[in-house]
Amino acid sequence: ASTGYTGASGTYNAEASFNATAGVTASSTGYTFTLTPAANTKLTFTNLALGQRSTSSGPVAFWLYSDQGSNPVASMTVNNDSTWHLYQFVPFSVSTTGPITFTLYGTDGSSAPSTPNGRIDDMTLTYTASPVPEPATLGLFAAAGAALVSRRRRTPR
Repeated sequence: ASTGYTGASGTYNAEASFNATAGVTASSTGYTFTLTPAANTKLTFTNLALGQRSTSSGPVAFWLYSDQGSNPVASMTVNNDSTWHLYQFVPFSVSTTGPITFTLYGTDGSSAPSTPNGRIDDMTLTYTASPVPEPATLGLFAAAGAALVSRRRRTPR
């Protein structure tokens, strides 16, 4: 269970066996999660914080990807001292109005273990939500604007 940092829940962490691959490859181990905004809502993700523990053979780097591009959204290095630490990625910005899938890859471990050598817990993804007008509403605004411009042109001076 996670311990030793402010906010450690001490329950329900996720573990994985991370290989010795340098950087993110097709064989990299990762955690994947998908988020879906409410209808007519735009989500802008700006930060990720998590508790993390790596054994001596565990990952020393984490890379965050989204399904919106082939480049990482953010990355960070971590300690592999078998102690829980709270980490925060450098702020980033990814926006969506539809479902988005993130994958957090752990890389650069020192071996390919047969037992888990890395864990995460207490993940917090920071975001802002903003309303997005429906297409019909946008059409009404456009029609109203055109009517005002047309009426102004017909008004004698």
